[in-house]
Amino acid sequence: MADAPWIAVHLSDTGTHRGAAFLGVQPTGRSVAVPVFAFYRVDAGRIVEVWGSAFHVHLLEQLR
Repeated sequence: MADAPWIAVHLSDTGTHRGAAFLGVQPTGRSVAVPVFAFYRVDAGRIVEVWGSAFHVHLLEQLR
């Protein structure tokens, strides 16, 4: 949904935990998927501000 200069999104962010520790958890090689809800403010074609839901709890549950 968009209402300039704001864009609202609800999506699922996915990835694989490799390379670096995340919040003290060493790389696990596990695939993760986290729900995201965020508002982006756009200025001159660039994202200049982001407000969103905390996803760390969902992510850490999948890594441990």
